[in-house]
Amino acid sequence: MQQSHQVSLLGREFKIRSDDGDHLQEAATYVNSLVAELQGDKRHVPMQSLLLLASLSVADELMRERARNEAIKEKIRAQSRALLSRLGQ
Repeated sequence: MQQSHQVSLLGREFKIRSDDGDHLQEAATYVNSLVAELQGDKRHVPMQSLLLLASLSVADELMRERARNEAIKEKIRAQSRALLSRLGQ
C-alpha cells in the first residue's frame, strides 16, 4: 500500500507516494549526489542544466544496464538450449 514519504531533492522538500520509502529516499540521495558531482565547484551553472545532465546520465546508466541484462538473458537462453539439446540426444 502506497504511503506518503517526504524526501529532499536539491534542498527542496517533496511529499511522494510510494510503496517503499527507503528505496525512494535512496533514489533521492542518488540524484542529489549526482547533481552535486556534476556541479562540482561550478556554482554558476543553472540548476536546470544540471538536472538535464543528471537525467541524461541516469538514462545512459539505465540503457547500459538493460543491454547488459539482455546479454545475460541471451547467454542463459543459449546455455539452456545447449543443455536441452544434450538431454534430447
